[in-house]
Amino acid sequence: MLPYSNQQISGTFGGPIRRDRAHYFLSYEGEREPNVITSNSRWPSFNIAQPFTRTELKALARTDFQFSPQNRLSVRFSKTDALPYNQGGGALRHPSTTITYERRSLSTVATWTQILNNHAVNEVKGGYQDSRDEQDQLIADPINQAKYPSSLGGNRLPGFGFLGGYRIGSNGAVPSRFDGKTYSIRDQYTLTLQKGKGTHLLKTGGELLVNWVKAGSCNNCNGFFDVSGGPVPANVEALFPVWDDTTTWNTNALLPIVKSFAWQVGEIEQGLWRPDIAGWIQDDWTVSSRLTLNLGARYDVSINQFANETAVPPFLVGDRPADKSNFAPRFGFAFTPNAKTVIRGGAGIFYAIASSNVGTQILQAVNIAEVFIPYDGRADFMSNPLNGPVPTYEEVIALGRERSILDTIGVPNYQEPESYQGSIGIERQIASTMAVSADFLAYEARGEGGRGFFNRNINLSYDAATGANYPYQDKTRRPYPDWGPVVQEQYGFKTSRRALDLTITKRMSHRWQGSATYTIGRTRDFTPPPNVGFPLALDYGGEWTDAILDQRHRAVANGIWEIGRGFDLSGLYFYGSGQRFVTTYGGDLRNEGAAPINRLRPNGTIVPRNNFVGRPIHRVDTRFTKRFTFSHFRVDLMLEVFNLFDHANFGSYTTVESSASYGQPSANTNVAYQPRMGQIGFRFAF
Repeated sequence: MLPYSNQQISGTFGGPIRRDRAHYFLSYEGEREPNVITSNSRWPSFNIAQPFTRTELKALARTDFQFSPQNRLSVRFSKTDALPYNQGGGALRHPSTTITYERRSLSTVATWTQILNNHAVNEVKGGYQDSRDEQDQLIADPINQAKYPSSLGGNRLPGFGFLGGYRIGSNGAVPSRFDGKTYSIRDQYTLTLQKGKGTHLLKTGGELLVNWVKAGSCNNCNGFFDVSGGPVPANVEALFPVWDDTTTWNTNALLPIVKSFAWQVGEIEQGLWRPDIAGWIQDDWTVSSRLTLNLGARYDVSINQFANETAVPPFLVGDRPADKSNFAPRFGFAFTPNAKTVIRGGAGIFYAIASSNVGTQILQAVNIAEVFIPYDGRADFMSNPLNGPVPTYEEVIALGRERSILDTIGVPNYQEPESYQGSIGIERQIASTMAVSADFLAYEARGEGGRGFFNRNINLSYDAATGANYPYQDKTRRPYPDWGPVVQEQYGFKTSRRALDLTITKRMSHRWQGSATYTIGRTRDFTPPPNVGFPLALDYGGEWTDAILDQRHRAVANGIWEIGRGFDLSGLYFYGSGQRFVTTYGGDLRNEGAAPINRLRPNGTIVPRNNFVGRPIHRVDTRFTKRFTFSHFRVDLMLEVFNLFDHANFGSYTTVESSASYGQPSANTNVAYQPRMGQIGFRFAF
């Protein structure tokens, strides 16, 4: 059993500033968790332990003022700092790929509530939020640090991607920086109307969010070598003898399997202003004591979300119109045929405002130069891939070097992610404190739909005879011969889910309460193939299959038992059938150059889509509490044990078929998959 340590301290304090007029509330929480990153690759010398400590600090302050019975003001401030901690490990990552991650955020919001009369209330909210995320490589390569300067700073390290998905060095788009600020104002007016025997609760309002985002990711400013042109060398451990000392790495020995080199230069961090505007109206109509209807609609529009004014010739024209089609009607009802039964349901259209990444990446595509160089047979390719001095951004443009776009651009007709959701259910009371319910849910989405827009290299042409792309190295076959791979984040990914929820609940009586829920469902998704006018191989898209993370069965039960004499026992049991994961063969055998599908096997067969199913999850969490009550204060002592029976639960697996670790669990720090842990705590109140 591995040792585990975690220290948490928290406290709250509050009270009146002026009785019945002004109050304050303060809280603080600190957590310190020593941890270790482990690797489980097939090379023993690479499987080292990397200890680190995760520290997270949270603070909150709130004040409430009641100026009169009709006017109240509430102001809330919160701050969260996740100090730098490490991420990495698993079967497909060398220790050098470990990154540091830091996250900081603060927000404040003020709410002014006015009771205008017996039928009307108005609420105004204003807020500000500031967040910053930073990722960096844990180690740096002194040669690359000077050889490939970057506007983003941070530690720089070349990357090497092997057949089977194993990676050494740079861990993708790192270093990266994200700085976001949002100013918001919102007003909602609520009116209650009596109309005959019915009552209308009307809500209408609008909000404006002004977002300022500055973001950048160093996708390949470190330099990335695709070394998947053959099996991983048998002596790879000897080629990288010291994991954090790049001067000991013998990368020239990788020359027989190198396929290409990618690199980017220019002003990586880009800023984007983006106003989001929304308006809504809703009527909760109590038609009678047995029937309630919920009727509503919402409209959203985001201005400049996709850097609409910016052109990326020849792929995107400038001054593209904003998506203004996001009108979302909703309908719901609750019908009570008798005193013990209720039938409820609803349906609606929902839009999810996409992130600002697409807009900042479009700005990046204009302000950086990405160079993609296939292996040209030179003996010094590993140390001199650019075949001369490292050029500046201006020199790349002036010399007309072949450029690529590897950090994705958007499409001209970008649309917000959209979903259609509906449900119908029935609940029945079966005893004075017990009820059962059944609900059927349906979900259809396009755009992000659970997994995000999909990426595709649009600078490829296809052969009708083979149903596959021509190799990216063949410039004569490219739609844009003067460009290398161009990755576009495309719209059209779809998701569909159907699920049935069955629940039984018991309210607190006879000193215990409990509930149990069982869900059976299925989630499927679809990626469209390239629109080329003739059929393509199966791995290019067009399959409706079970989606990643699809979980067919799920059951949760929880309960509380008041033992007496201040003792309480509570617990939760969770069961989930195996989740589904994406599967690939590993290696760009289609020669797509960027955003490869990686499902083609060397024998010409195709890896089935999302065909790996993980192991079921069983988890029991318990809490034992003893309460001591004194004249002016109370003390609660708590003993908590998570995963009581120490069941081995896994949330990540190696799903690259060509990897020797295929099908084996890999590191996942999510608390749901941790081994048995216990903690002791106390709460003091007065």
